[in-house]
Amino acid sequence: MTQILKIVAITALLAAVGYGADFTWTGAVDCNWNVSGNWSTGRVPGTQPGDRVLLNVRKAAPVVATLVEADNPCSLQLNDDALLEVTHSGLRCDNVVLGAVGGGHLLLRGRGAAVMTVEGDLRIGQSRSATSASSVKLRTGRLTVGGELYIGNGLVDFYGHAPEIVAKDFTVSENGTLRFDFNNKPVGTIQVLDHLSIAKGARLEIDLRGYTMGGNELELIRFGSAEGSFEPADIAIKGLGGGVVTMDGDSLNLTVVDDVAARSSTLWFVTTGGNGTNVLDLQINTGRRIRNLSSPDLSYSAATDGDDRIYSVRWSGSDFDGDGANDKVTFDLRVEGFVDSTYRYDPNTEASSMTALGEMATVSGGSAGWGVGNDMDLDAGETLRFSVENLKLSTRGGGEVGRFVGMQMVEVQGGNNHVLMVGEGEGLESWRWSNNLGIGFNPEYPLLVTSGANSKVAVNQVALKLIVSDLPDHLDSETDDYSLYPTGPQHLSNYPKVTKRRHPEFSWDTLPMTARVNSRKALPASYAKTMATTYAKIGLGGNSFYGSKFKDEGVRKMAALLKSYNPDVLLTTYRNAGIHFTGFSADKALNKEEWFEYTLDENGKRKYITYSGNQNAYNHDHPDLRKWWVDTAVDLMNDPNIDGIFIDKANGGDEPFQNEKGEIVAPEGKVQSYIDLKARISEDAFLTGNILRTNRPGGNRELLHIFNGTYLESWEQVNGDCLVTMTETDTVCASLQLIREARVKGFDVFTNFRELKWHRMNSRDERVDKLVAAGREEEVREGMKQALQFPLAFYLITAEPYSYFQYQTSTDPEMPEFCWNAKTHFDEFRNPLGKPLGPPVKDGYVYTRSFEHVDVWLDVENKKSRLTWDWIPIAQSQAVDVLQDTPKAITLTGSNPRKTNLTFKVFEFGQPAGGKLSGKAPNLVYTPNPGFTGKDSFAFKTYNDMAESLLGTVSIEVAPTGSQKHQ
Repeated sequence: MTQILKIVAITALLAAVGYGADFTWTGAVDCNWNVSGNWSTGRVPGTQPGDRVLLNVRKAAPVVATLVEADNPCSLQLNDDALLEVTHSGLRCDNVVLGAVGGGHLLLRGRGAAVMTVEGDLRIGQSRSATSASSVKLRTGRLTVGGELYIGNGLVDFYGHAPEIVAKDFTVSENGTLRFDFNNKPVGTIQVLDHLSIAKGARLEIDLRGYTMGGNELELIRFGSAEGSFEPADIAIKGLGGGVVTMDGDSLNLTVVDDVAARSSTLWFVTTGGNGTNVLDLQINTGRRIRNLSSPDLSYSAATDGDDRIYSVRWSGSDFDGDGANDKVTFDLRVEGFVDSTYRYDPNTEASSMTALGEMATVSGGSAGWGVGNDMDLDAGETLRFSVENLKLSTRGGGEVGRFVGMQMVEVQGGNNHVLMVGEGEGLESWRWSNNLGIGFNPEYPLLVTSGANSKVAVNQVALKLIVSDLPDHLDSETDDYSLYPTGPQHLSNYPKVTKRRHPEFSWDTLPMTARVNSRKALPASYAKTMATTYAKIGLGGNSFYGSKFKDEGVRKMAALLKSYNPDVLLTTYRNAGIHFTGFSADKALNKEEWFEYTLDENGKRKYITYSGNQNAYNHDHPDLRKWWVDTAVDLMNDPNIDGIFIDKANGGDEPFQNEKGEIVAPEGKVQSYIDLKARISEDAFLTGNILRTNRPGGNRELLHIFNGTYLESWEQVNGDCLVTMTETDTVCASLQLIREARVKGFDVFTNFRELKWHRMNSRDERVDKLVAAGREEEVREGMKQALQFPLAFYLITAEPYSYFQYQTSTDPEMPEFCWNAKTHFDEFRNPLGKPLGPPVKDGYVYTRSFEHVDVWLDVENKKSRLTWDWIPIAQSQAVDVLQDTPKAITLTGSNPRKTNLTFKVFEFGQPAGGKLSGKAPNLVYTPNPGFTGKDSFAFKTYNDMAESLLGTVSIEVAPTGSQKHQ
């Protein structure tokens, strides 16, 4: 609702300064700052020199929600606790006064570099007699003040994502407060180009409670000259072990004092070739915090030993055994060099090998990296070898010498097509790149790195992983402990368990499954009945109209039809938080010009941000867009047949949501939309979204303070913002923990497996219905059965009540039923599962878990799985030697946990290519084709009274007449 902001006459101020015209705010949202319709005079602020904008209505909160397109600045005055929020870059003002009468507040959380520029002065709490304090809060971006930044009766709060303040002069009065609220990482440094003035009584507040990723010596303010300082009694530091504030000739500094963190079992040391004089020569990730050599608990020194370099490391800032006191680890890192190693690298196939080390050579090293010889790089055939010596722990046990898990490829003096390979032997992992590259690899010890090209490349930031105590029980009692992964320091807070959520009765009798019902066309009643009575939970929406004019109209009709067959089926609909998909009845009220994201080109013209298919991006910083978006979602949720909603593109969980009172506060507009939606729907409504991802900071877990379900995709994408570049294998393991934690806490977690999304054979043009019509149904079914094995094992490892498995290769009822209703067509889905017999167990990269009717084995590193059911028979593979032109009798065999009779069948699409089969399974005769020699095979299955086996293989080798095997 629009609020009119009236002009308040401030006689003294008007008399002192000659202003141009004054303007009155006429809109709750400033869509574009220079749109004349937002101002009562019809003129654009700043048209004439000295124009001034007054915001004087108490508690008014307009927003500059889009990029500012005006070239001309205006002066700005906020009174009576009015708040102006600036969420995009480009706002320019001549002068800004906050709180000439009452208070005035600026909230700056723009996404561009220059969120706001003040050509003159920015005065916060202009009058000492003001009845309330004024404030500027800066979350991200840069605030530039060409004159004086003055804190009178007020506050400047520096928080969020590395904000910047650049001011000519900066004054903190006796009534002023400067606050630094640290997130995971340090906040930015305030740059005072000329003079800093701190009055006696001025307060400095620092909150370190979320600070986990950065150094211990931080620069808060850099200045040209200064007078005054913050008195110790006026400094308040919360979190960790506090800190010490000091001031020297050009900066105000903070020394962070760490307290004893929770127990750490795993440490990652990231080393360079430096000698410890640079704070980044050595960094450590403890799974709780990331620190560098500015920490008094970490030390690093370098020495030479003949041609080798030796680096001595000490760390005493972690509790290894959980007794509440820090422990110590020391070790030496030895780096050796070799020239003329025997290697091979094929640039076409990237086949790599290093089969023999060459002669020992001198290692060169510095903060920029290591090389061999005096040229500080690795030439082709030069190798570095890293190893650990003299490892000692202050706790019992020797610890693991550990493994090297990462490094950085460093470009030295230009060049391109750098090639580094890791390890010794054939089939090595290698990387080819043309500049710097962070690399994660499977654990190696010792670490050998060989260059495959003369390209001026060096090695730096070698990451060593040490295990210093038992790992946390991260799959059962300590699922919220991520300290065994490098991403551990990113995790912000623990979200609560789900206590209220509508859901159908859950059963382990058979595999719990969910399904999609999507269609642009109307669906037949028989299809709806089958789906509603087969699946406990069904997702609607997406790009579906169900034969209606509008998507929302079609969703309602489809929901009513499904509920008519099963009132207990849980139905969710769909909204995208990031991208606008057309087709909703509410689109007629959408202000496409102002509510979509855009940038400005070099001519100042708008360039709207679009995604594939030219879909526009929502601007959730715009309050009117937020209301429209939430209204459309709530309108669907008000339908009595719809139980929940899935929010796609649900990001924004990389900052803490809870304030000191435990209240959820949105750091940005999109998160505010989620909060508004949650507040307007039933408390037990199902609110889920595309949330958890290891590659997002903290796994995006903060959003689970708002949602009660989550979807995962791209869960194998690595996270590089944790000092150590994770491998895909470690990333998948971290994702498994994200899934497990959420499921243990009662969240419905659905994981998307790309290999299950659409089933194709050799070509994308080979539709399943056409394959079936061509007589290849058995082949298609077998392909689907093979494809589901690994994803099903992945699901079962972490499964808990109210999480479901999905497998559909189509939702089209005109396709074969096994494509859209897999539940009734595959043995694994329709036959007994039973309750889990305990939590999953992890040994390295292998996970195991047992249910009443199946044992699950999952090897994440090699992407293999095994499901051993107590009712599925096993076709036993075998190898057979055959002589050229000679028939061979073969008896198929299998095992059967049910102890019933077995039958056998040769797989129609797995026949031998070099011979023919005769007889009746299991008693077959293989006759090789005339003159054929070499390898051949065929596939078969076995069946009991409940199920069919996976394919078994008979491998055949036909030896030529006169060969050794023939003898």
